[in-house]
Amino acid sequence: MTSSQAYMAAAEADTEIQTSAPAGAAVKKAAGAAAVLHGLAGMGSWVASAMAGLMAKPGKLPRQTCIDPSTGLLNRESFMVRGDRMLNACHRDKRAVTVAVFACEDLLAIRRMYGRNSSHMAVKRLVNKINGIAGLRGLAARTGMTEFTVMLPGVAREKALRGIARQLGNPVRIEFDAGEEEVVMLPAVVVETPGVGETSIENLLAEMSADARTQMQAFRDTATAQQVVSPSAAAKRAMPVMEEYLPDSMDRPHLPPTMPVALGAH
Repeated sequence: MTSSQAYMAAAEADTEIQTSAPAGAAVKKAAGAAAVLHGLAGMGSWVASAMAGLMAKPGKLPRQTCIDPSTGLLNRESFMVRGDRMLNACHRDKRAVTVAVFACEDLLAIRRMYGRNSSHMAVKRLVNKINGIAGLRGLAARTGMTEFTVMLPGVAREKALRGIARQLGNPVRIEFDAGEEEVVMLPAVVVETPGVGETSIENLLAEMSADARTQMQAFRDTATAQQVVSPSAAAKRAMPVMEEYLPDSMDRPHLPPTMPVALGAH
């Protein structure tokens, strides 16, 4: 019985009493309607209490709404909330903070070429690397279909680059075996150290995401041009190099800069 039906039953019982209907039937009908109303009222107070609990702490989301179900990382909405707090806390405490965006469109190609199982392996491998870069104090999130973001509080640019190189290598690459095939993913990487004037992680992420997309488009354009000149050359995909982290004694690979790592402002 819905609340409207309960109210109508109560009204009918009241009408029967007033019109001298048999007293027993009317009283029973009224009592039943009253019990339903009481139960609905109790349910309403429980729902109200639960909603109040969620609203009592603004900015604190239930865990199931914070996590991206496909990766176990923070989702974009949760990253925005926590990222803003972390960014402004670092500014307030005069600590460095570094943000890195990883765009990996190879994930889509792997699913098309090698199937679902290989796609799952690729995501798992990438997520392990992202978590390794974030460590215990950083934030790791999936901020787009094939975009992942790490925020590192108290970490300056050079230290962040070294951490990325330890996990992804330099040149940047992620490898794993898919059956008899060796799959290599080459994510575009954008690293920024926001200054005190940058107080919105949303604005910063929008700029970094655009830089990552520009990198990927530049790679596609270069690959297309190489394919027209030499089909075999197009297959030799260049790996992104974090130039600032290469030791002076290390020669850069003789590869066209098709997908350089955007390191942001110094």
